[in-house]
Formats: sequence, C-alpha cells, structure tokens
Amino acid sequence: MSAVNGVGLSLDEASYGEDLTIQKWFPATDFKHTMNNSLKATPNIGSHGQKHTQMGLFEVTGSFNMLCFPEYMPYLLYSLLGGLSTTGPADSLYTHICTPDGAPKSLTLAVTRDNNAANIQETFPGAVITEMKFSFKPGEPIMVAVTFFAQKAVIDTRGAPSFSTDPPLIMLTSDDYYKYGGSADTYISAAEVTIKREYPSLDAESVIGSRFRKSATSGLITMEGTMDRIFKEDSALNEFLGSATAVEPAEDPNTHTLDIRSKSNTLVGTTSVYQMNWVADEILFDTRDSGVDRQSLEVENLKWFAQDDGTSDFISVNCKNGRATYTN
Repeated sequence: MSAVNGVGLSLDEASYGEDLTIQKWFPATDFKHTMNNSLKATPNIGSHGQKHTQMGLFEVTGSFNMLCFPEYMPYLLYSLLGGLSTTGPADSLYTHICTPDGAPKSLTLAVTRDNNAANIQETFPGAVITEMKFSFKPGEPIMVAVTFFAQKAVIDTRGAPSFSTDPPLIMLTSDDYYKYGGSADTYISAAEVTIKREYPSLDAESVIGSRFRKSATSGLITMEGTMDRIFKEDSALNEFLGSATAVEPAEDPNTHTLDIRSKSNTLVGTTSVYQMNWVADEILFDTRDSGVDRQSLEVENLKWFAQDDGTSDFISVNCKNGRATYTN
C-alpha cells in the first residue's frame, strides 16, 4: 500500500445512509472491514447441494487503529456520543466537549486503495461509530481502536488524502495525569478507557423490500476501563475495598470522579497546547487482579466502570484544538 492512503469521513448525514463527499482525511495504522451479502441458499429434494441462492440483508462492519490526533477525535466522538458543544477560543484554541445524546449521528466513511491491483476509494454511507478504546502508556503516543458498522459500500474514484500536521497526543509531560477521587495516582504504568454504544441488530433495523439497514437507533452508552499500577503502597487497594481507610470489603460501593489528561508533547511550553481529557462523574472499581513473583515488581490491575448519575453529561471527552466548528 502507498503512504498516501488514508481514511476519510464526512459529518453529518442529514438522513441515514446519505452518501456525502469526503471532507476530512486522517492517517490510520490499519483499516479492516467485512462486507456481508447474507446469502440465502435452500437445499431441495432432487438436488445434491444448495439451490436457489438469493441475496439477503447487506451490511458493512469494520475497525481501524490510529494515533490520537486531537484534530480528528471530535468527529468520531460526535458519532459515538451524539452530543458536542464548542467553547473558546482560549489561547487561540477551542474546546470541543463531547457528551452522551440520544440522537444517533451517522457519517460517511471511506478508505483509499492505491497499489498495483487497484486505484479506488471504498465509501461507506450510513457509518456509525460503535466503540472507541484509548490506550495509555508512559512516554508513548495514545492509541485509539475504533469499530463501526455501515449501511452499504460504494466504489468511487480514488480521493486525494491530505492530512493535518498537528501532532498526536502523548503521555509524557508533567501535566499529564490520571486522577480518580480528585487525586493523581503516581503509580499507574498503563491504562485503557473504552466507550461503546449499543445498537439494535441488522434484522431489527431493516424493513421488507430493502436489502439495507433503514436506520441506526442508538442505545445504551457505557464507559469502562482498566489501570495497571506498580504496587508500592496500598491506597488503591483501600479504595477498592470501599474507602481510603478500608481494610476489608465495605457494604456500599465507593464512587470516584475520573479525570485523565494528555497534551501534544511538541507544543508544550507554547501558548497553544493541544489537549484531551476523559471525564466521568462517578466510577466504581469492579475487579482487582494482582500477582507476585521473584523476578519483577508486583503489579495490580484494577477494572472500573462509569455509573450514570442522572445527568446528561455523566461522562465526557474534551478535545482542545484549533478548529472553531465541526459543522460541514
């Protein structure tokens, strides 16, 4: 594959499945998708094999991985969460606040092909982002794993990707931190945050007379995560048991606020600092795994999930970048 291949998108479709012109391109480390014709074949008396095969419901499912560029994240989060508001500018930058909303937001996705076998663009109208997983490690760029489904696929003339020069976010500077319960945890060695949204099945969203999903009705939003900690003190273990002073399991769950932040390392120290932060009003620790051997440090793995506290923004992801609007 040529280095000029890219993934593209256009927000937002006025009607589900509208095939829009791609307006934004971004680099990805990979792009995988499956197109399913859902063929229906019937074995009949007098036939040795399948007979009378017909086309069924059509759908595209896929995934891609990319670095966490603050330029592109609000587009994907807008489709996943449905709510987006913009404030600013502050320091010449704008903050885009993505929160849960009941209205589905579909977009048009695309991937280019440019090699000896093909020179095409595959476009996917009616695309909906269903999950985004963010992976954090000290000194490394934040990676994002994205999954989606789409209504159909269209083969178009190959586009001409052009990418922003803004740097990706990295967990490196002293201003990056992972806070729960209002306090920064200085022993975390790795972490993940996954945000996902449920959707009805293809059968439920289809109607007689059409091969394609007719709508994308959004459902439950969940936010969950894990964190690996070097076990040098027992504060996280106390909190897991029920409070900062707990030495055995408490009767009631212990909730915390969550705030994870990162900046673009190459811009730290300037007036324009690109940022993202992941926020939850209430998280609960679910499970704790720990192991000890003679050859390495003890590491504990804590799993948590966010609880809906009755507000429309019980979770949010905020992106600070140079774009004033995300309206096409």
